[in-house]
Amino acid sequence: MTNTANTSNLCNTKYYTENSIKHYELVKVDSVSDLGVIFDSKLAVLDHMNEKVNKAYSMLDIIKRNFIYLDKHFWSIV
Repeated sequence: MTNTANTSNLCNTKYYTENSIKHYELVKVDSVSDLGVIFDSKLAVLDHMNEKVNKAYSMLDIIKRNFIYLDKHFWSIV
């Protein structure tokens, strides 16, 4: 297996890997998930934290919608 890089244009460098059968181009991605943690190209986890905060708020909204019918009378019994 060999790895090569096209260095004709450094801004748009394309990386390739090949084995004896096929030639693959490696694509650049903005973020990647590893073991459930989202990392961006600078290894920051800001996207991961934003996703978790948004999920927590959506769960809170579900709880609020389901318990809207509980009133003071219910809480006085408990």
